[in-house]
Amino acid sequence: MVRRVLVPLLVAFATFPTRARRVKQEYFPSVRAADSHFKPASISKRADHFTAAFTLIAKKLSANSLVAHGKEAFSEKGGGRDGEHRDELFWLMMWNKLFGKSGGAGEEEEADRVSAAAGEGSPAADVSARTGALTSKIAECLTKPIKKMGKKLKYPASFPVTDLVWYLNDISKKGGCLEQSGFAKVATQLLPNARKLSTCPAGYTVVQCLQHETVRFKNNTWKGADNLANTLAHGNQPAILEDPSPAMGFIWCMRIVGFIGEMFKAVARGKSLLVAAKQAYVSRMAPAFALWSPSGLVVKSLIMASLSEANFMSLVGGQEAGMVKISANVKADMMEFSQVVLPLVDGIWDTIVAHKLDDSQSS
Repeated sequence: MVRRVLVPLLVAFATFPTRARRVKQEYFPSVRAADSHFKPASISKRADHFTAAFTLIAKKLSANSLVAHGKEAFSEKGGGRDGEHRDELFWLMMWNKLFGKSGGAGEEEEADRVSAAAGEGSPAADVSARTGALTSKIAECLTKPIKKMGKKLKYPASFPVTDLVWYLNDISKKGGCLEQSGFAKVATQLLPNARKLSTCPAGYTVVQCLQHETVRFKNNTWKGADNLANTLAHGNQPAILEDPSPAMGFIWCMRIVGFIGEMFKAVARGKSLLVAAKQAYVSRMAPAFALWSPSGLVVKSLIMASLSEANFMSLVGGQEAGMVKISANVKADMMEFSQVVLPLVDGIWDTIVAHKLDDSQSS
């Protein structure tokens, strides 16, 4: 065990100077050699990052987990390639070079690198600055409105329901961003579920509305366990939700928006739109249905039949006319959307599960 830990460390540090130069040249071309703040001499000022890394290695975490940990710490602080936290990103890239593995999940981590560098607080976070004249509809009307909610996004359970309803209605309404981008069928499924959230008591947050859904009665004439609007999940049994109800609205909105986010992330990593949609369906939508459920097969066929990469490319903008593949510009916008939306979706989903309102039929 000691050999497995020490040998990679010795090799890594023996090649450290060469790798450091390569990382600076590859990821930070705008940083001049004369910039003393960013020279490897600043290692003493960043000892805390090395300490954290060694702690993770001692715990036998994988290289990908190590990189993910560093990226998470960086994203929490904000900053970019030339921002105030570029040292943190530099060390993150160094650890990736020193200990990262090629292929598999390692390639996915590398695919996320550019978007991580364009985190909130950096110049690249400004869509117009990053994409110039070729701004896609994903950046303009999907990502930009939700990013304006700022710090609220960090606390999904405390997210105001009114803000969530406004955003979901805005993107799924007739002529809204989803329809404009070629996802009209997805929009028709999202809109009615978003409207179900409007019956949450005024001023409630996500967690307050979900808590209310666990104790709400079908009617006020008789209050007893059998009169609860929603039957909570228990043992291996899923919840049975009243429809329409806020609980049903929450769970399907998170499935649908999660599907979009997962699909965009897979496309940004190089998958075709159809392959990405199939993967996202399995991850986000399929658990709603029992295995081989006719309803599930119908929903899947409707979604897949409505997706066209050519149609998407002609509508979404952000790239030159006549392109046969989705441009890197648009892929960057897709990755940015997924990085903004998926943490919110997953946080709300965790809150749904914590309140025993998950009606998933399969895992």
